[in-house]
Amino acid sequence: LTSTVPTPGQAVYRVNVTADPAGAVDIDKFSFNVATTSGATLSTFGLYDVTGGTATQLGTSQKANSSNVVSFSLGSSYQQIGAGSTKTYELRPNGTVSWTTGGSLSVSLAQDTTYAANNDVSSLSSSNIIWSDRSSTTHASSGTSATDWSNGYLLKDFVSDITSFSYHS
Repeated sequence: LTSTVPTPGQAVYRVNVTADPAGAVDIDKFSFNVATTSGATLSTFGLYDVTGGTATQLGTSQKANSSNVVSFSLGSSYQQIGAGSTKTYELRPNGTVSWTTGGSLSVSLAQDTTYAANNDVSSLSSSNIIWSDRSSTTHASSGTSATDWSNGYLLKDFVSDITSFSYHS
């Protein structure tokens, strides 16, 4: 990503999700830690699928909550990543973006730090990441109400690099 301070629509974080060659996976929720200083104002964020070069916004723009976490629950529009395939997602500021001297932004993918037993999506709503290995025989017909969804605790090769931007006039 660029090292310049972001403007509306410019990516501030990118994450690749790869499914094992043995089978597809579905993603229903992504969450990002977003920390700003008083010199940075970013009103809302959007999650975009940029696989293949075209940016498609997923769901609606979201604000950070009181814990500085921005979450995107995709509901019935959850994303499927085919067996052995990779999809790329970007977090982008939408709406108001302003910078003054000393303003900074740091972004990272929010990890789940405790185990949650497989369940339906609504039962996992407090998780930072919600995904499914599509193992339930009813997954295709049940979608988010299938009980094969899990949180992001101990995901293989989970990397939560921090991307930071600072404004200096």
